[in-house]
Amino acid sequence: MKKSTFCAITLAIIPGVSAADTIFGIYAGAGSWQSEFSGTLNTFSAADINVGSDLGINDDTNNMLWVAIEHPLPLIPNIKLKSTALEINGTNALAQNISFNNVTIANGTTVVTDLDLTHTDATFYYEILDNWISIDLGLTLRQFDGDLMLTTASRITIDETIALADAMGQFELPFSGFYGGFEANAIGLGDSNVTDVTLKVGYESDLRIGAELGYRIINVTLDDVANLDTDIEISGIYVAVTLHI
Repeated sequence: MKKSTFCAITLAIIPGVSAADTIFGIYAGAGSWQSEFSGTLNTFSAADINVGSDLGINDDTNNMLWVAIEHPLPLIPNIKLKSTALEINGTNALAQNISFNNVTIANGTTVVTDLDLTHTDATFYYEILDNWISIDLGLTLRQFDGDLMLTTASRITIDETIALADAMGQFELPFSGFYGGFEANAIGLGDSNVTDVTLKVGYESDLRIGAELGYRIINVTLDDVANLDTDIEISGIYVAVTLHI
């Protein structure tokens, strides 16, 4: 799902929903994530390709958007939609021969790399506990809509949907407006696994507008998925503005 589609769905839903938490609650946010990339990838070359030392990929600023809708209807899960833009470029002269998608690139060649792991999450969850401590459990469907491209070789499309277990927790400091919390997604299938963990602190004013500071870390280990092996970590601090209707 592209950002424009995500925003259109969000704007279409909000006007028709009551603002009262006892009936419906809407939680939305937009943030900027200073995401640092590290690790290796392999398209069946003789040696792993290091995203830092080989491809010159380090860190960049990416954006996140989310909206969650909670309701009192029994058995029907709440839903959270989240879009994460995760694209980074790098330029570097190779220090070794590498093979990318059956194309050999010689030592010393300058390559420009475009790595895009942009994804959209649809999380369906239930509130297990809901007072000054809240705990939610659910399932996340994550759609990757990206690619990996080296200018001297061909492009690999990363178009995969995976299902991840989801757990969210938050605690509020009474009468202060401050809170802390976490969210964790994880899946393991054979030698492939994806984990996505966020730790956060935030503040919500009496007007229900707030700010959030957090640290998010994603580990992507793929074994022959879309003709690609990866052992990549993306991590860093994010800041966000939040709205609770």
